[in-house]
Amino acid sequence: MKHLFLLFAATLVSCGGSPMTDGPPPVKDKVPPVLLDFRVDSREEITLIFDEPVEVNRETMIREPAGEVGFVSRDEGELTLRFTPACEPGSVNTLRLDAADSRGNGNWFLFEFYAPNENQPELIINEVSPNGSSSRPDMVEFYALTGGETTGLTLLLGTEDDWDSRYRFPPMEIGEGEYIILHCRPEGIAEEISETGDDLDLSGGRRAEAGVRDLWPPEDMNLSGSNGVLTLISLPVKGKCRDRLVYTNRTGDPQDRYRGWTSALWPQVQEISLREENARGWLFEGDFLNPEDGVWSDDTTSTRTLCRSSLSEDGDTRGDWHTVPTGGCTFGYPNTDEVYSP
Repeated sequence: MKHLFLLFAATLVSCGGSPMTDGPPPVKDKVPPVLLDFRVDSREEITLIFDEPVEVNRETMIREPAGEVGFVSRDEGELTLRFTPACEPGSVNTLRLDAADSRGNGNWFLFEFYAPNENQPELIINEVSPNGSSSRPDMVEFYALTGGETTGLTLLLGTEDDWDSRYRFPPMEIGEGEYIILHCRPEGIAEEISETGDDLDLSGGRRAEAGVRDLWPPEDMNLSGSNGVLTLISLPVKGKCRDRLVYTNRTGDPQDRYRGWTSALWPQVQEISLREENARGWLFEGDFLNPEDGVWSDDTTSTRTLCRSSLSEDGDTRGDWHTVPTGGCTFGYPNTDEVYSP
């Protein structure tokens, strides 16, 4: 599922008269400006990127939640706006504006964006059970390298531009060294209470862990058992990659149109490969992500999980991960360094 932002536009074309000539009349520009993209620079500023220089009608701009919108700078097709007061950390905001080019061709735009949360904890994906069973369902464990407030953090089953489902973390304060368990296959029972406060013994769902923060998504998030990508981003839309896991049971094949990957995973593999290195969240040799660069998943079961080391070392490579021996899963506690041997 590709999810970027909401954008609606109505075209208002303005055409002036021109004197008669002996030749064919000049071709008039009747194409309105197009909003190509936007960049949230901070909680105070946003930059809109148009396909041509524009003028924006200040009087018709509407911001929700209500507040003032001022102009900061114009540079060709880029327009930077400033909000007063600043947007709340991690909040959803909407902006409506009218923009026109130098010939009077105009569009109106309505879109939503998320404000950054500068106080987010540094979380990493720490343990994953992709091959769960009915009695031991799929789960994902996170480890907090630093403390902070989680508003905006989002887990994607997929990549930023191509995902199957996502989970938005609820607002909560967590401390350094804390473990968080996301139960991916909820049954929808009353006991499945997400523990967002200080009481970490509220949840009573399947495999809820006493004294550990348990979270339950509103809908099923079935992990791929063999080939998948998990991405943790700072905001649901336009968020920065905080961590990523790529796992597979495939081997590379340079003669295959998908290089050995499954067709379903191929768009995500392409996206990661084409991102700038500091935005990939997963490092690999060469200029393209191959199956050998992913974590081997074929040995996992409901009790043999994919784990980082007991120190939760994070080098953004397959070398950070291993499959634990049977019964070696450690959700909510430090990982084991023991490695499964067939």
